[in-house]
Amino acid sequence: MQEAYSKVHYVQESQDSLRAHIAQLNKDAEAWAKSGPGRWSSTLTDDLEHWENYGITTPEQLDHYLLVCNVYDLTRSVYGFKPRWNEVMSQSTEQLRAEFSELAKRAQQQHDAEENHRIELVRRAREGGLDSNVSDEDIERWQDDESDRRDEEYYLNYKDRSKETEEEEPSEPPSRVRDTRLPAKQRP
Repeated sequence: MQEAYSKVHYVQESQDSLRAHIAQLNKDAEAWAKSGPGRWSSTLTDDLEHWENYGITTPEQLDHYLLVCNVYDLTRSVYGFKPRWNEVMSQSTEQLRAEFSELAKRAQQQHDAEENHRIELVRRAREGGLDSNVSDEDIERWQDDESDRRDEEYYLNYKDRSKETEEEEPSEPPSRVRDTRLPAKQRP
């Protein structure tokens, strides 16, 4: 009887600890989001059954899982591919922290390179060194609005095609494309 009570007590303590940890993580996320303009953050569900379905019953397991998710997503962002989930999940928390730190450095380097490229594009557009339809309003927006910076390359390389004459469709498909409507004997 005492052993059953101990297990129930342990489970209850573990649940209370996990619930308190989730509440603190959510509180920290909300405080971070409110600390500056343009910030937002989601919060974690406090449904312990949800986390138990993932095999998470302690704060340490939750922290490990969240670190796995961060390393997984940051690897995809930095290198352009998704790593194998099981390989990332099997790493220790210390290994994940080291990997996350390295990925964060690389992501910052990529961000800095993109920012320098954006600055150079804006400079060239201002000097008239680009063959484009860039207005002063576009340039100002690029300088002021972080969220629209991804549009720069498109607009700087945009050419108004509406005044050009439409090219005629080729009468025959290119030789590397097979016309499946032809009988097999007549295919190139």
